[in-house]
Amino acid sequence: MEASSCLRYQVCGFGLSWIWLCLLLLHLLQNCSLVLSDSPYLVGMGSYDITGPAADVNMMGYANAEQVTSGIHFRLKSRAFIVAEPDDGKRVVFVNLDACMASQLVNIKVLERLKARYGDLYNENNVAISGIHTHAGPGGYLQYVVYIITSLGFVRQSFDVIVDGIEQSIVEAHNNLRPGKIYVNKGDLLDAGVNRSPSGYLNNPAEERSKYRYNVDKEMTLVKFVDDEFGPVGSFNWFATHGTSMSRTNSLISGDNKGAAARFMEDWAEQNGLPKQTGHANSDDFGSLHLPRRVSTIIPEPDEITDDLMQLASSYKASGGRILASSNITRRIRNTQKNNAKFVSAFCQSNCGDVSPNVLGAFCIDTNLPCDFNHSTCNGKNELCYGRGPGYPNEFESTRIIGNRQFLKAADLFNSASEELQGKVDYRHTYLDFSQLEVSVSTSTGGQQVVKTCPAAMGFSFAAGTTDGPGAFDFKQGDDKGN
Repeated sequence: MEASSCLRYQVCGFGLSWIWLCLLLLHLLQNCSLVLSDSPYLVGMGSYDITGPAADVNMMGYANAEQVTSGIHFRLKSRAFIVAEPDDGKRVVFVNLDACMASQLVNIKVLERLKARYGDLYNENNVAISGIHTHAGPGGYLQYVVYIITSLGFVRQSFDVIVDGIEQSIVEAHNNLRPGKIYVNKGDLLDAGVNRSPSGYLNNPAEERSKYRYNVDKEMTLVKFVDDEFGPVGSFNWFATHGTSMSRTNSLISGDNKGAAARFMEDWAEQNGLPKQTGHANSDDFGSLHLPRRVSTIIPEPDEITDDLMQLASSYKASGGRILASSNITRRIRNTQKNNAKFVSAFCQSNCGDVSPNVLGAFCIDTNLPCDFNHSTCNGKNELCYGRGPGYPNEFESTRIIGNRQFLKAADLFNSASEELQGKVDYRHTYLDFSQLEVSVSTSTGGQQVVKTCPAAMGFSFAAGTTDGPGAFDFKQGDDKGN
């Protein structure tokens, strides 16, 4: 089962330790006045592997005790972006993880390591760590009890590889800091996310619903980084859709649709010679850009990754002791250029709430009929109602399609980005106790009353789960009363 509404925004990537940067950047980007220094800025990016234990570790996201890792669909990465003012001015760090989310414990350990390396240069005020919300990564790396119940406690291997990867990606970004420019662009992507609780959305007042064209956020906002010497060197974007193209029965480690989109864009950039020049992206570009697909949970089809590896193996000839230049296929699989900037692209999670990548809708697995609209049930049973992705019944294909749609939109925004950001680098960070906030609410007599919030609670809908991952015990969506 998925997290309840009261927890879901943290699960989607909005932990209090770094929400400041996401909100600040989103607000400033929308007002076209991101507080960055006069050109040239110093921009740097880096990435590092964070693929955790690939066998016998419970996965994070669906809270399904039976969902344990048994292999790898594709590897996970930490991607770091640093923007700094020249001459020892202020700087900010944004890290995007191919993981369900970060955590306070992860943040603390990363900051300890950065302090040991750089002193006070990077700290809790200017380092933000975000997760893409994939449900197909190893779990057990959070310190919160509710998140590690199904993993039977803390998993040190999961934790260590994430902390190590974050640290190394920041180190690489720090070492790559060079003068550059930053651009912003935005546009709507209509076919990569739907509301998985449309009946719940209709409970909002009509006057509020009339302010929006869609019942979920369809806008993608992209930030483009251009090195003064090498040209375009990276980007990250925010777009709302869950990392649930891979189902709760999947057992292969995967970055789901956002991890796939990042892989597509980085491969596209390399094929088109970036960071030297910008190439045009379209669906035909994928003659040699594929995710591994599966005909079962463990057997790969032989015509994709295997073909790449065979080409790589055949590219190494007997040298007789002579040093040989690496082949094109070698460079495509592993970049061997030491002096060029590495292109890094992150597909970040935003207000994913009830946004599902299973865009065909929710259907009953016993009848193939649509689920009950109000409660997402089938003959009264919550467990039989599942959302379907565009590649149904192949969830690996759904992952590829939703990732491809995000990639194509991001590439279009990347190529057409012309609005340059200017200003000073700045950041905001605060801790808020949400259980002690005063809120003014309307009373039945038309007046106003000040009330206080209370500690968070999990209602019936938490146990019911969602159409991306149904719960159990006959709990139903929409049954919350007074929670």
